[in-house]
Amino acid sequence: MSNSQYGAEQNLRQMMNAHYHPTSTTSSSAL
Repeated sequence: MSNSQYGAEQNLRQMMNAHYHPTSTTSSSAL
């Protein structure tokens, strides 16, 4: 697995976490 693919998956996971847990402290850049 390439590092870029891993980073993209981490970004997606963080975005999904922000959607399911809007109360968590996440950057609003994902929106």
